[in-house]
Amino acid sequence: MQNQRYDVKIHNKIQISKNTILLNFKFINNKDFEVFNFIAGQFIQLFFVVDGKEYRRSYSIANSPENFKQTQALEIAISFVENGKASELFAQDKVDIPIQIRGPFGLLTLPKVVSGNLIFIGTGTGLAPYRSMLQNLTVDFLNNYSATIISGFRYENEAIFQQDFNSYDNIKKIVCLSRETNIKSQHTVKGRVQQAIKMLDLNSKTDTVYLCGNPNMIDDLLVYFKDLNFTSKQIKREKYIYSGH
Repeated sequence: MQNQRYDVKIHNKIQISKNTILLNFKFINNKDFEVFNFIAGQFIQLFFVVDGKEYRRSYSIANSPENFKQTQALEIAISFVENGKASELFAQDKVDIPIQIRGPFGLLTLPKVVSGNLIFIGTGTGLAPYRSMLQNLTVDFLNNYSATIISGFRYENEAIFQQDFNSYDNIKKIVCLSRETNIKSQHTVKGRVQQAIKMLDLNSKTDTVYLCGNPNMIDDLLVYFKDLNFTSKQIKREKYIYSGH
């Protein structure tokens, strides 16, 4: 079913930071909604037309499978970039935009068997899959292991999903702001996510690391964790190559 396209329509659009919107859309055909299933952490491909040319972009699903079934709506986060085709299209007020999706895709999902702590590292909209995944962490897991989520942004007004993450009292949170000069928020540090990793007590034999977002960050940390003797199975990553959103 991954190659099948589904017609969807924008149901709601919310500005969640200075440069990011949360796009909520529903399936036009109810039968498509009934057959569409995904695992928390996966992504979809979005197809749209601008000036007669079709474009394709990949976005992580930001809500959980349970929330999707309840609301009958998928959520994705889109950051605006200058002259980006998707940015220009979805910045408009109109909601009757013809859109198709395909998927789901991706292996950035929770392990079936957990043997250690989980570390979720993301920058910008790369945090979207974690918003979906955290709702699937069981009480049993949190009683036996720990989870840490490290978020990276340039400025505080670009931060997204922090209210969602802060609702989990038993999950450690670290927010990294690379260009902010006046940091006041709790659990927030100056610098990049690469620097925050050094604050953790990692176990290369049992822990699992998730990386999503900026390709350079992912490349840097992939080398870093392998130098710490993390195996490829312990490092899960999703890297979206910039395509001029």
